[in-house]
Amino acid sequence: MLKTETPVPIQQLAAGQPACVACLNGAPNDVARLAEMGIQRGTNLCVVRGGKTCILQIDGCRMCVRASDEMEILVTPS
Repeated sequence: MLKTETPVPIQQLAAGQPACVACLNGAPNDVARLAEMGIQRGTNLCVVRGGKTCILQIDGCRMCVRASDEMEILVTPS
């Protein structure tokens, strides 16, 4: 389990680990789409399944996010 203040890519987190979104890097349209789904700076979430294709839980909703070279979600593990 990671314990750090330095933001890390979301796919590095283990299942069950809570985190806070620190930064979104990518095309403006992609960042806006993630914000529409509730993933934006300051959002608290929990990783249900880690890895390249993560399942996240945010406010009781689960969603799947796939890591890509064009979009990066950096989080601070809690």
